[in-house]
Amino acid sequence: QLPTVPGGDFEPDWSPDGTQFVYAVQRFGAYQVWLMSSSGEDERQFVRSGTTLSDYLPFWSNDGSRIIFNQRRANIFSQPYLMTIAAVNPPTEQGDPLDFNVISIENAQYSPDGLWILFEGSNRDIWYMTSAGESQTKINTGKGLAFDPTWRPVQAP
Repeated sequence: QLPTVPGGDFEPDWSPDGTQFVYAVQRFGAYQVWLMSSSGEDERQFVRSGTTLSDYLPFWSNDGSRIIFNQRRANIFSQPYLMTIAAVNPPTEQGDPLDFNVISIENAQYSPDGLWILFEGSNRDIWYMTSAGESQTKINTGKGLAFDPTWRPVQAP
């Protein structure tokens, strides 16, 4: 169960060790990525991109070393970029873009083994690729919209 967080907070994701979680906050016309301990203390803005960029949909890597998140221009509909930042002692608070030669990448998640990334691409299609951005493969084949992808949990033998 998540601790109580102030209004306007959403998209939480637990760290792999369960000691903290990352989430998005809407403030000053933009979205920001924040961190909080599992007890609901030590909340702080983790990514600082200013008021012209929105950071949202944060997701922890399976080993806990990185957080990926989306970024786009605030108050303007623009293509989302996939960003990454070190989860512990990042050298910068802005994050770095992951350039995978994908026009639009949103709602990205690492696979349980960390080798793949599942994401929502342009035209609301679901794709996966290696964590290095290779072998991009579209999953859905229907004509309807597909969004909010998620990995199936690892099954016990």
